[in-house]
Amino acid sequence: MTHSSTAFIDRFYPIGDIVDPLDKTAVKELSTTIVLMTNGPWVDDEGTGGVIIPSRNTKSLHIRANWQLHGEIVEALDTIRQAKEAGEAMNAIRVR
Repeated sequence: MTHSSTAFIDRFYPIGDIVDPLDKTAVKELSTTIVLMTNGPWVDDEGTGGVIIPSRNTKSLHIRANWQLHGEIVEALDTIRQAKEAGEAMNAIRVR
């Protein structure tokens, strides 16, 4: 299946393993991190492009973006999860 690079697609990304989805500050920080880790375009930065909408009901981020940006978002979330796991492992070592 081929996808238009300019068509916008809605996807939901569960984030409960990264931050408390009900903590507005943590969700905003995660959203900002995703924007900084990807090439965009993002509406907030450029007036056109992807949009991140926190979804409290689904405890996820509802993101409308093109396929290329969704690929970058998946990579960014994978990197964030790996960093979180590494940080938790380091904390566990320090506690011993």
